[in-house]
Amino acid sequence: MVDDVDICAVFDQIVLAQDSFKKEGFGVGLEQGRLSGYYDGYKTGAVQGAKLASEMGFYDGMAIAWKQFLEREPDKNKRKLKALSSLIDAVHSVSRYDPSDPHVNEHAEMARMKFKQVSSLLNLKSTFHKGKQSLTF
Repeated sequence: MVDDVDICAVFDQIVLAQDSFKKEGFGVGLEQGRLSGYYDGYKTGAVQGAKLASEMGFYDGMAIAWKQFLEREPDKNKRKLKALSSLIDAVHSVSRYDPSDPHVNEHAEMARMKFKQVSSLLNLKSTFHKGKQSLTF
């Protein structure tokens, strides 16, 4: 006795096998791409965040040191102290805990401008090199 198998269904499965494999491959590829993109984005974000943190840390440390130095001077220059306080405030306005803050770049740019202003007021020739771990005078 012949099995009750519909020969049309068997041929349909053979013909449609390519479509089912294509759909399965698409799903697997999509998931692998999603994971790869996540890891690449995470790595890039960590590197860029570290660069920004290094730059802001440099500005903050320099401003605090100069402010303490100028506060000990007998003839305190209020304009310089105010500019240093403004730089410290600008650096602290850069979000350190919320990476999704849409204003991070704006605040960082403001801190960079304040640093240039302070450098000019203090007659410093210092620059922060993003790619290097050195400071030039």
